[in-house]
Amino acid sequence: MQFGPGLQPLLPYRDDLCVLEGLFNAQSVANPSAHLGRMPNLLSGAWVSLDQNDLRVGRTMDQVLAQRIGKHTALPSLVLGIEPTELRLEDGLSMLYGSCISWSSPTRPTTKEIYPSRAFDAIVGNRRQAGLDRTILDQVLADAKSLRPQLAVRDRVKLDEYLESIRDIERRIDRAANEERLEGWRPTLTKADMPRPPNEIPQNVPDHMRLILDLIVLAFRMDRTRIA
Repeated sequence: MQFGPGLQPLLPYRDDLCVLEGLFNAQSVANPSAHLGRMPNLLSGAWVSLDQNDLRVGRTMDQVLAQRIGKHTALPSLVLGIEPTELRLEDGLSMLYGSCISWSSPTRPTTKEIYPSRAFDAIVGNRRQAGLDRTILDQVLADAKSLRPQLAVRDRVKLDEYLESIRDIERRIDRAANEERLEGWRPTLTKADMPRPPNEIPQNVPDHMRLILDLIVLAFRMDRTRIA
């Protein structure tokens, strides 16, 4: 396989890579929305719903893998970004489609982290923050469960999806204390080899992107996740 300009930095590692070729996303080509009909299904190849009242696209491959092998690491997957999720409409469709390429279910995008400092804490482990997160989650769950009897059936479905995302965060917090590994697999780093980033979001976009990529490398080297 010939490596194009974009893959040239990976040339020394070509024997360790598996590059998929010949993929064609027919659903995105058929979708009339040039932007939102082709963004959220990059990793699923599924049809993007055009119904404003039915946010729906396929579950993405990264989350399918996270369910299968994510139990072996503290973080089932690492979903990072540099832009916040937008809630406005574009072409009559929710910008959630344009803000999220990772979907935990056909109707629920995976929560992404755009703050490098928070991503660092999730990777390296911050027990004090984990305790605070657990307290907040307990309160959120209690409030949500008390609200459920007051909702219509359709809204209960949405709430159940929301609660499942909360339970997923709970599992991540609990799993962070464990070190389950596949047989023979060992991290190349036991401690972070980079300082904790500042709490603020970098204002320079290239710097922000580079920092996010450095964090992904750190997570892989520490074997905190295998999917990002």
